[in-house]
Order: sequence, then structure tokens, then C-alpha cells
Amino acid sequence: MAVAKKKAEPTDARLDVECKRTDLVRAVATLRQISGARTYPITSHLLLRSSDGGLTVEASNLEIFGTVSIPGQVGVEGGVTVDAKRLGEFIRELPDDSVHIVGQPNDSVEIRSGRSRAKLTGMSAGDFPVSLPPDGSECRCTLDGDSLGDMIDRTIFAAATDDVRPLLAGVLLEMHRDRLGMAATDGHRLSHEEAWVECSAERKAVVPATALRVVRRALGSENVTVAVSGSVVWFSCADWMIGSRLIEGDYPDYAQVIPKDGDATVVEVARDELLSCVRRVSVVASERSRGMRFRVADGAVELLAQSADYGEATEYVACEVVSGSQAEVGFNAAYLAQALEAVAGAERVRIRLGSDQSPAVISVPDLDGWLHVVMPMRI
Repeated sequence: MAVAKKKAEPTDARLDVECKRTDLVRAVATLRQISGARTYPITSHLLLRSSDGGLTVEASNLEIFGTVSIPGQVGVEGGVTVDAKRLGEFIRELPDDSVHIVGQPNDSVEIRSGRSRAKLTGMSAGDFPVSLPPDGSECRCTLDGDSLGDMIDRTIFAAATDDVRPLLAGVLLEMHRDRLGMAATDGHRLSHEEAWVECSAERKAVVPATALRVVRRALGSENVTVAVSGSVVWFSCADWMIGSRLIEGDYPDYAQVIPKDGDATVVEVARDELLSCVRRVSVVASERSRGMRFRVADGAVELLAQSADYGEATEYVACEVVSGSQAEVGFNAAYLAQALEAVAGAERVRIRLGSDQSPAVISVPDLDGWLHVVMPMRI
């Protein structure tokens, strides 16, 4: 609910607004992840704009941009910039929940709260980069924030973390008339999930994983609109909006690495127990390869890792054999652990194993739409 506007007094301030500290802390924490393009110092700042509706906080690093609106009591409408890190650290430690922000003519910003005062150096608001507007035709869908957050959590960890393959450092967004899909792969594993929601058109777009991490932090349980327009994607809610340039190029055809139906051993295992065993066994795995052997026999899964530097460890987990009987495959233990961590809350996971040269498929029996593929490794 917006706070009533107070009567402005004669002043030469560039901005004068009061707001709740908790609201401002949340806005700054969400947007601080965006700030920081090295070649443009002003992108390490946040733009604060006061208007009749309250305070709007903006961030941009020229690739990702975002705004968060919070209610406030406005004395003077205007705009100032302030260093995101310094502002965030100062307001987080304030004892009072009311913050008074005053922009000075010399581009500095004064922060007042109770008996606390700080004057932070700013830069000209007119130099702050303008967010990219949507361009071209738009494809959009709306879903609840909890569902979108789960989709991000269960896919983003499989995206590449280096700059060598820019496309794989993104997450493929697939918008169909009846569903929204996300897929991520770093070449060694693939995570894919679909949610059944209506989209206004068909569209594929590669969203930087860094942008999705910002979105994930902003998400609550309220509905979120996802819109792709030209070379830009927008995620918007009632009081915030995160946008990003898309990664150009054709994303690999991930469907080719998903094993087709055929002879395979399929087992169901308690997720928590398996994850604990993988973590323990991985302690002695080689730091370079993280290799671990995964063997199914006699109604149990045997996990084995060994290295010349750290020794060896073996664990056994009871399993239900759905089909087949025996299988033995080598995996990167860290990849397997991360896949299991992504489905926190699941009681059981289903693992499909082919030959020792075939990728494994991990799914959750009661989680429709998600699957994870892990490539095998020689041990």
C-alpha cells in the first residue's frame, strides 16, 4: 500500500523521499547482482527515482537491467545515483526501519535514519544507462513464481560456467502454445523441465544464466509474466521487472542426447539416502575427475570411488529394480550430487542405465516434466 505523499518544502535537493528500510534492503539486495560492468563505472551504481507513487530503484550492466518499486513518502521528485555496494551495506546495518534519502546538487546522496547519517558520493543521474525497451513481436506467458523458481532451480545448475561457449552459459527458454520449457547443458549433462501453461506464441530464446539468477532472487509466490520481444526477455511482477539481452545463436539440439527407449536397467532409490552416500563416497574421489562407479546388482546400488591420493570408499543403497537386472557405469560424483540436490523434497528418484557408454537418465516418479541426463565417464 502506497504511503501518502507529503507536502514538499522549498529545497534545492535533487530527490527527497522516505521509505521503509526493509523495502529498500530487499530492492538493493535484488538489484546488486546486476551492477558492475567494469568499463562503465556508473553501472556499479543504482539509480534512485522518486515520483508520486514512491521510490523506484534501477540497475543496469548494459546486458541485464532491473527495476524494483517500493512505496514511499515523496517530498521532491527526481533522480540520483549511489554506489550499490556502499548503499546496501549501510542500510542493512541501520537500527531504525525508516530511511530518509536526500539527493544533493553535487550528486552526493545523504542517507538518514534515526540518529544515523551518511553522505555517499554519487554520479549524474542523466548518465545512467537506459534499459532496453521491448522490440518486435512479443511472446508471453504467465505462471506463479513458485513454479518458475522450481524450473530455474532444476535446470540452471547444468549450464556452463565458463565464457568459452557463450550459448551453453545460457538456459534455453522454449515457449509453446500449451507449455513453457527450460533446458540447460554444459556438454556433460543436461537438465530439462516443462510446465503446462499457455503461451501467446511459439518462440525459443537463450537467456543468460546470470540473468536467471537475478530473477530467482526476486521471485516470490505471486504470478510472473515472461515476455520475449526481439532480442530482449522480460520477467515482470507487480513491483519489479528484470530484463536481459538474449544470447544470439542456435542452441544445441539437446533431444539428441536423451536415450531412446531400449534395453536398460531402471531402478528407484530413496533420494535422501542416495545423496548422502554420493557425498560420502565423493570425499575420496580424484579432485580432477571426481569419478565414481555406480553399480546395480542384487537389489542394491553400489557406489565406489578411489584415488591414489585419498584412498577408497564404498556405499550400498537398497533399490527397487523396475526393469533389467544389472548395470555398471562411471559418473562424475559432483554431477550426480547436484542433480539430486535440484529435486529437494522428492522422496524417490528413478535412474535409467544403459551400457557403460550410454548416458543415464534421472527423473522423479511423481514430478512430471523434469529429467536430467548425465554422460558416462571412464574410470
